[in-house]
Amino acid sequence: MTDATPRLFGVRPLAFGQMYTTLARMLRDGYIAEAAHERAGGSDRVAYRLTRHGRIELDGWLSQAVPPAVHVSPSRPAAASR
Repeated sequence: MTDATPRLFGVRPLAFGQMYTTLARMLRDGYIAEAAHERAGGSDRVAYRLTRHGRIELDGWLSQAVPPAVHVSPSRPAAASR
């Protein structure tokens, strides 16, 4: 995650450690597997790949995705029907 993430996606940055906690849970549950591991500049770099089980779960989750509701600002009334 980079400092540009909130600007690109309009979301709050993740809390410290949240990415690692989520990756550990996904690894434990078999959704991802380690694809590559290297030490770069003193810190470990790990790349993950989606497993078959993870792909099935992701496809199921995406098929149930609900489009976001239209945002109406409380300071501006919705346009009246014409």
